[in-house]
Formats: sequence, structure tokens, C-alpha cells
Amino acid sequence: YRLSLRNTIPFKLMTDVAIRINVERCTHCGACVATCSERIFVQAEARSAPEVRDVGRCIACGHCVAACPAGAVEHSDFPQGSFGPLTPELLPSSAQVFELLRARRSIREFQNKPVPRAIVEQVLEAVRTAPSAHNYQKTQYVVVQSAERLKRLFDLLAGFYAGLARQLKNPLVRAAFRLQLSKTEVDSAMRLRSDFDMLAELVRQGEDPFLHGAPCVIVAHAERDLNFPESNAAIALHNATLMAQALGLGGFLLGYLVAACGRDRHFAKLFDIPSTHRVYGALAL
Repeated sequence: YRLSLRNTIPFKLMTDVAIRINVERCTHCGACVATCSERIFVQAEARSAPEVRDVGRCIACGHCVAACPAGAVEHSDFPQGSFGPLTPELLPSSAQVFELLRARRSIREFQNKPVPRAIVEQVLEAVRTAPSAHNYQKTQYVVVQSAERLKRLFDLLAGFYAGLARQLKNPLVRAAFRLQLSKTEVDSAMRLRSDFDMLAELVRQGEDPFLHGAPCVIVAHAERDLNFPESNAAIALHNATLMAQALGLGGFLLGYLVAACGRDRHFAKLFDIPSTHRVYGALAL
């Protein structure tokens, strides 16, 4: 199944946003002015209610609504009840946070049990809270749990890397690569030649060196022309790994899959990803 998780409206649609200050509730504290990164709020005097200027610049981060102690900021994207109070007793200590970070490891040994959809959605809820460049929140996710589709994914990966291993042994193909790819890409491929050979050999022996039998794969993709799509996906999936750890799940980031998706459109077809999108991250659980 697939989810498009955006906790805000994209920036380019902000022309329809409506923001007003409820002057009857406003205490003139200036919290909205101080927290707005886009400088939408202007307070002429300390004892006056702020004014709203240039609403079209709003990135729907929600800081103004969350920070206002009196609930005086009324934002069309955040109706009443959008923000609830935090529960301080649930916040972990610095030692607990560090222990979680220390406990998170890349796990490649899995039980032959499916991950319940409700658990996957908890992981994706953690993904939804991740920051993104300009708060676009445009990264989308495909969750693959079908045994048939996971087998197809393995076959595509095995074929891609077996073919790459063969190509890198051919001096003519290597020369062609140097004309088509950057020096960094070519040097990286040459350094990994022995790894590709090892992957092909493991597949011949009946092993799965790509997914390691994981029953669930989450693929993050986005439009190619967004600001910092790689960083957006990386931060979001790091959130996912931490939530997975807290939920007792093992997992690892699928670098081989991301690299292959950038070179072979068969993967995009398998995941039903639009041609204008690119895969920027993947996680096995």
C-alpha cells in the first residue's frame, strides 16, 4: 500500500491560506512575531495586537498557533484542536535518548513473521513528524509487504547487480561509463567491483544479500525538482529507524536498492512511482 504523508499544505498552495489574530483573546505577548520564520506577523507597539502581513509567504509550520498561549492565532490550516498539550512525563531524559540512539543498529536477521499494518503506520507517523526543506512535506512512501512483490524486488536487484558486475569486467564498458558518468560515480563503482561480485555469488548460492528476507520494505520517493529531496528522505527515515527500535522492530537502510532505482526504471514500475519522481531512501523492517 502507499501513503502520502503531509502534515501541512505544500508551500505553492499557500495562496488560499487565511490567518487572523483574534484581538479579544490576544495578550500582546508577541510570541507569534518571535516564532514566525517568514515574518508574517508585525507588532507595531508592545501593547498592541500583531498584524498579519503577506500571508502568501506562510509555509504552514504551525509555530504561530502552537506558541500562542491564548489561542488568539486563527489559521485555516490548523483548526481548533489541531494542537494538543505535550505530556512532559512522557518525554525521555537525555540518558534515555542517548540509550535509544546507541541501541539502534542495522539489523539484517529477521523472523518469518509479517509486520502488522498498525505497527507500520506507527513508524510512518514518526516519519510524518520529520522536518523538511521549506516545510514542503512532499516525500511519499510505498510500503511493500506482499511476498510476491518482495520476490520480484529481489529478482530485480539480483539481475541489476549481476549485470553491473559483468559490465565492470569489460574494459570497453568501463570506458563508456567514464564518458557517461562523473568521475566520482565511476571511481565508486570500481571500488565496489568486488562487492558486486560477492553479491552475485551469494545469489547463486541461494542467499538474499539485498533484503535478507525482510517481510516489509518502505520506499521513500519524491519529485526530482524539490529542494533537498535526499535530505528530506534521510531525516524522515532516520525518524523511522528510531521508532522501529522503540517498537521492537529490526531494520536497515537499503542503499543497494536506492542506487539501483536511480539506474533502472523497472523498480519505479514495481513501486508504481511516477516518472517525475525518484527514490531517495528505503528501509527494510
